[in-house]
Amino acid sequence: MSLSDRTICGHCNLKCANGGILDKLRCECKCVEGYRGSDCSKPPCNPKDCVNGSLDKTTCACKCLPNWHGPKCDCDLACKNGGTLDGARCQCMCSGGHRGQDCSKPPCKTSCISGKVNQETCACECEKGWSGPSCDCSLKCANGGTVDGAQCDCTCVGGFRGLDCSKPPCQTKCINGKVNQDNCACVCTEGWSGSSCECSLQCKNGGKLDGDACQCSCVDGYKGSDCSKPPCKTACVNGKVNQETCACECTAGWSGPKCDCSLKCANGGSLQKDTCRCTCIGGYRGTDCKTSPCTTVCVNGKVNQTNCSCECTEGWTGPKCGEYRICHYQGPSFYVCEHAHGSMRADVDSDMIV
Repeated sequence: MSLSDRTICGHCNLKCANGGILDKLRCECKCVEGYRGSDCSKPPCNPKDCVNGSLDKTTCACKCLPNWHGPKCDCDLACKNGGTLDGARCQCMCSGGHRGQDCSKPPCKTSCISGKVNQETCACECEKGWSGPSCDCSLKCANGGTVDGAQCDCTCVGGFRGLDCSKPPCQTKCINGKVNQDNCACVCTEGWSGSSCECSLQCKNGGKLDGDACQCSCVDGYKGSDCSKPPCKTACVNGKVNQETCACECTAGWSGPKCDCSLKCANGGSLQKDTCRCTCIGGYRGTDCKTSPCTTVCVNGKVNQTNCSCECTEGWTGPKCGEYRICHYQGPSFYVCEHAHGSMRADVDSDMIV
């Protein structure tokens, strides 16, 4: 405070604080007990404020010892890698990207796409709406889902699904399994299959299961609902094998157990498929019943349908079995037979007629 500031019209206007004594002639305060300033308003200096140095009582400033800095000489920080010290704040001003209290940490190599690098941790501090280690994730999770920035995916709640939890909950019911939340399909427990995991059918011998239909598709001739029945050994000459019954299903015009019979029975005859023979009616004859009926009349016998001749009853003979014969015993080795047209002698041992 200048003298002109302390006087008004030649009179001293100065007031001394903290017990200071006014010298009216000089218009100055003589301070006591260490108080300072033109009006003794500044508090005394505290020697303890200089931790590593000495106190200038006039200015109350510390004069620091070598390698110590700061207002209280309490900063011994040494800045590395070209950093400069701000002694008043005891802080290093680092350069070249170096970091840390003494600039000893190497520069961060983090690349932040939508944000800035925290030089202390080298982590990204993302702009609003971005997340992830590189601030490259702008995913927004719907329906109460939360974003995992590190993985850039959503953790959905309430059954909602999809990348951003926008897909509605699955309505699938899995009887023996669990629901795949990506496609709402069932993931069945081992041993179960089908759209609802309701099928426990196991296909054997290489068969393939259609889980939705719960049916086996058998291979290599195996059959049955689970392909456990062995292949049929039936040989069908003109047809195919019914895999359920192993019987032949013949092509049109063929019959028989092996479809090897093409016989046609005429004139109302019926075919015996097992033997491939015709059973003729109405007197028709022959392999296919095409031969006309015999007209032969056998008086005492029956007609041979093969050659239309008579087969006579015992004691009768002749083309129509109309002649009889009576044989009489005439001694050792001889019989005399009488026919309707004469008699003859038969040698029994030689079967010769004499």
